[in-house]
Amino acid sequence: MKKLALVLALLAAVFMVGPQAALAASPIQIALFNPIQIINENNSIAGLRLNFIYGVNQDVTGLDLGLINQVHGDFKGIQFGLASIVGGDATGWQDSWINIVEGTQKGLQWGIYNQSNATVGWQWGLINKSYDARGLQLGLVNWAEKLHGLQIGIANINNTPNPFRFFPIVNWSF
Repeated sequence: MKKLALVLALLAAVFMVGPQAALAASPIQIALFNPIQIINENNSIAGLRLNFIYGVNQDVTGLDLGLINQVHGDFKGIQFGLASIVGGDATGWQDSWINIVEGTQKGLQWGIYNQSNATVGWQWGLINKSYDARGLQLGLVNWAEKLHGLQIGIANINNTPNPFRFFPIVNWSF
């Protein structure tokens, strides 16, 4: 049952951007570390990417597994690893110790340290940081320059002091 759910999630992620984009990208990537990888870092992957140590590609859609997963452009799907770094926007689920999205994160970031320029969804970790947080931040330390949502943690920082700039346990702004 778990295998079927994983296959269905992978197929759904591959076709999130449409069949044309999925066909234009390589369906599989295996990387030891960049540049020792099957597909050049300037190409996109739509399917499965396995990064034994460190893998880099332009855009990735699908399942991304490895120690260090780096995407120069956009990511859509599920990432698992020690560190996942996306240079553009990310849609889906990042589940790594360190998750960084330089653009907008739509979905779930789950790790020890989560960071994004903008979050639409949920950040769950020890430290959560987002310039523009729209949704839920759940962790020990939650930081947002602009908050439109809820923060639950020991230290909650909302630099738009509406209603509070800092408030322990729970902070909000709607």
